[in-house]
Amino acid sequence: MKKGVRIFFIIFFFLSFLSSLISAKEIDAPKALFFRKSFNFGKIKEGNKVSTIFNFKNIGTKDLVVKKIRVSCGCTATLLSTDVLKPGKTGELKVTLDSKGLEGKIKKSIYFHSNDPKNPVIQLIIYSIVEPRS
Repeated sequence: MKKGVRIFFIIFFFLSFLSSLISAKEIDAPKALFFRKSFNFGKIKEGNKVSTIFNFKNIGTKDLVVKKIRVSCGCTATLLSTDVLKPGKTGELKVTLDSKGLEGKIKKSIYFHSNDPKNPVIQLIIYSIVEPRS
């Protein structure tokens, strides 16, 4: 019985130790925070180009490194203000939708890949209703 209790406490303390290491690693890390993750352009005419800016901040304690930005469609272009963000600093991701050849309800995704250990990929979404040109 005493041997079983000792093994239980050894395992318990070992797991507690591992848990504290993981928590400390997450605390001492970059963290991307977007002030909004979607934007609706509303109704636009086919052929128009519209843009918005997604602002984000590194609320972590280490440099946030943007590894890549991926889009779901060639009709969407992005421009990043910086690919390395110091703790406490803010950045901008400009997103432009070219509605040439599009029609109806539009939903496009932008994928923000970074070294944030909790959220390595953040999805941003733009919406619009593209109406035919008169």
